[in-house]
Amino acid sequence: MLLEPRVRSIRPDGEAPSPKGFQRIATFDLVLGPSVTMNNLRLVKTPSGGMHAYPPEDKHGQRSADFAPAFRDIIADLAAKELESLNERTTGA
Repeated sequence: MLLEPRVRSIRPDGEAPSPKGFQRIATFDLVLGPSVTMNNLRLVKTPSGGMHAYPPEDKHGQRSADFAPAFRDIIADLAAKELESLNERTTGA
């Protein structure tokens, strides 16, 4: 089975940066294929201006999944593009 990730929905966040400079800018749902959807992933802007995607935390504050860095970057890129598209639609740009 080949996974073709896509963002199903994205919700902008107005969270202030952490003391280390990381800032959650959106929460999103990711469809990995016809049988798997991950909900409430976080799109985080790094202090250097890059973007990372993180899985949601479980009830104990631990990540609910682990992503390889290359896959994390693919997901972050998809989410950043979807957020940009949403911003363009809502501002009429």
